Amino acid sequence: MGKYAIGGAAVISASSEKPVVAVESNQLSLTALARTNDAKLAVVGEAVTSLANYMNAPSITTVNDSDAGVGQAGAPAGCEKQAFTTAQDGARKFLRLIATLAP
Repeated sequence: MGKYAIGGAAVISASSEKPVVAVESNQLSLTALARTNDAKLAVVGEAVTSLANYMNAPSITTVNDSDAGVGQAGAPAGCEKQAFTTAQDGARKFLRLIATLAP
């Protein structure tokens, strides 16, 4: 399901877009091409200060997406480049994307 939700192409190819990670002004950002033409699909970010915390729900911070200021050049129909950003707050952070498809 990962390729269906993130990356834009149904088949992995040279034209598939890989997520981009950046750190600027104490902000950790993960920008990915996410499918937007399926109402059953949800893509959200999750941030933690330790990888072990992904197993501890109260330690996970939800990171919502934004397309504000994200260039959409090259985004195929039904997809949008979205940035998931969290403050580092002087601590190490890990950021991942979770895609869920409702029945």
